[in-house]
Amino acid sequence: MAAILNSVTISQLRKETIPVLERISSSSDVLTVFSRSKPVAVLMSYATYLAHLSSSQPISDQEWHEAFSFLTTSKKSKNTKPFNAVNEIRKLR
Repeated sequence: MAAILNSVTISQLRKETIPVLERISSSSDVLTVFSRSKPVAVLMSYATYLAHLSSSQPISDQEWHEAFSFLTTSKKSKNTKPFNAVNEIRKLR
């Protein structure tokens, strides 16, 4: 996973909960929490949330679904095999 500014892993959040929450509450930072390289939460202060809320336009359910569809997990077909990089490299030889 590439390093993303204002991000933290769930493990780091568990170890450093108080400092992370203090950092969020004292600034206007928005922090993304990752678990296994996938975004699972966004942390921000209540003041930042209200500022975003007042400046944003309401969106429909369809727009919401399209914007955040990358967070939903889709079930894989039972007939598909997982990608095996080692086998693909061997095919190139």
